[in-house]
Amino acid sequence: PDEQSDVSTLVAVSLADRTELWRTPLEAISRSGVTIDGNHAFVGDQGGTVYDISLESGMISWSAEMDGLVDSAVAVTAGKVVAVARNTDTAQVVVSAFEEATGERSWPALAIQANSTAGTAPSARGGSLFIGSADRRVRALDTQDGTERWATLALSLFSPATSLAFDDESVFAADIAGGLYRLDAAHGGRLWSYHLNEVMLRSTPVVSGSSVLLGLGDGRLV
Repeated sequence: PDEQSDVSTLVAVSLADRTELWRTPLEAISRSGVTIDGNHAFVGDQGGTVYDISLESGMISWSAEMDGLVDSAVAVTAGKVVAVARNTDTAQVVVSAFEEATGERSWPALAIQANSTAGTAPSARGGSLFIGSADRRVRALDTQDGTERWATLALSLFSPATSLAFDDESVFAADIAGGLYRLDAAHGGRLWSYHLNEVMLRSTPVVSGSSVLLGLGDGRLV
């Protein structure tokens, strides 16, 4: 972020010699991180704009507006760019999908009403998009049309600095109170849950072999 102008700049640096390749200013502060797909980078900003930026030139291929602040990483899957925004005025978590090639909307935005506007970054797997949202539900949406496949209730909210993890058949979600859930990816049924009772703001579950790892706010790895 450029503190003088209250905007962020996306910068490309060569791995070979660390020289700057290009520099592209955005329209607002960005906290989403960068998602790479092919020769394009995708970012969101606090003004609600999602950008497609060419890795070769740094030029903005397209930009699209969302109804809220985009402060979690976007997902790119099956030719679609999916982002989650927080609308603090209407107390909604908004999920939108755009065509990767053109930036046109793929399906109508999904607005989830809740007291808080926190929601995880979207994750894609097997034709579904998975998010944890402020109404304490983990949702699976159809990638092609955005329809809800299932929604499973958790005990607490989800941080926007987290995302979900997968194995071949399951989705793993960690809520902000340290509850870890294993859900069936096909229908959302809870296979098990374990409650660590520790604040979990910036850690995503990681599946490794037959174990799932989770970092806690006090520095422990479980």
